[in-house]
Amino acid sequence: VRLSPNPKDSRMAIPGSLTDLRTKRTTTVTICGREYTLRKLSGSQVLAYHEAKSATPAPSFVAMMTMLVGYCLCDKDGNRLVTDDEVRTLEDIDFESLRTLFEAAAEFNRLTTEAVESTEKK
Repeated sequence: VRLSPNPKDSRMAIPGSLTDLRTKRTTTVTICGREYTLRKLSGSQVLAYHEAKSATPAPSFVAMMTMLVGYCLCDKDGNRLVTDDEVRTLEDIDFESLRTLFEAAAEFNRLTTEAVESTEKK
């Protein structure tokens, strides 16, 4: 089922020379024999994720998981399947599947502790 696209993702056109940077890069993860597609975060999504993560009071771990999965879960063309307003619906999927999607999205977007430490050393 394809949910409506996020209107916040339709920003003004990027100049021609930068168009390739907007290409949606994706990866897949298989859960119980079904393949799910995840995409790279945009700069604004990385910023929103880090701002939410450091907010006071801190959001729950499940809220952060659903936020990241909601940003990354997409169709084969890289179009988001879940809008910002629909992210809470992801709380209804089983925790093990949510955790698997979250870990794959974090790894793909280099948001794991190891990836952050590696980047800081460079």
